Amino acid sequence: MSNAFKKYFVLVILFVFPIVIYLFFASGKNNFALLPVLTEEVSEIDEWRSLSGEVINFKKKFLYWVFGAVKFP
Repeated sequence: MSNAFKKYFVLVILFVFPIVIYLFFASGKNNFALLPVLTEEVSEIDEWRSLSGEVINFKKKFLYWVFGAVKFP
């Protein structure tokens, strides 16, 4: 491959390809905009209680499920 071909190939990948991809995704139809709202008032997580009446706290517990056995202080 010649240097000129490599140069233009890199320029196309860096400048033209992202614009083509953006135009592809921007032309899509948003099918979620017209979905109905099923429940108007949903309780917040802060208001959740366990069966024994204790407040449920999710602080630092989601990261455990995502990262496995990583311990957080």
